[in-house]
Amino acid sequence: MAEALKNPQEVYWLDLSKQRLTHVPDAVRKFTNLRIISLGKNKLQQLPAWFAELTHLTEVTLTRNKFNVFPGVLCTLPKLTVLKIDRNPIAALPPAIGGLQNLAILDCWDTMIESLPPEIAQCKSLRHLDLRNTKIYKTDLPALMALLPNTEIQVTFGCSCNK
Repeated sequence: MAEALKNPQEVYWLDLSKQRLTHVPDAVRKFTNLRIISLGKNKLQQLPAWFAELTHLTEVTLTRNKFNVFPGVLCTLPKLTVLKIDRNPIAALPPAIGGLQNLAILDCWDTMIESLPPEIAQCKSLRHLDLRNTKIYKTDLPALMALLPNTEIQVTFGCSCNK
């Protein structure tokens, strides 16, 4: 990152994955033209409020972190088209997710999500939603398809075994 900080206005893509980060370094806020950031495979539990200043972000990867709560600041990013928050123990998406008008891909694979807020129907650009290995199953698919008729939705078939 030291090299990137020499010309922060010229940085459009930043990969900080696999750095064992417990917080997003403050220096990241200097990359005001950032389009893509990968923070996957770290130990993040939250995003800083200043993350909202990165208004040019189109793709955010938060795969395999420690998020228990969906980082609401993501819902303030007007240009966000790809969000990968898979393999985090989040249990719900906030109603504010509906504000992401440009969101095309939402990867929530292997989370604890049990249902989606009705506001997700406002994500008119959403084309792919991965809900595999969540608490949403094939039986929930008709309702989801009615909510998101233009979206390819992947769900887990669920277990019909006796427990």
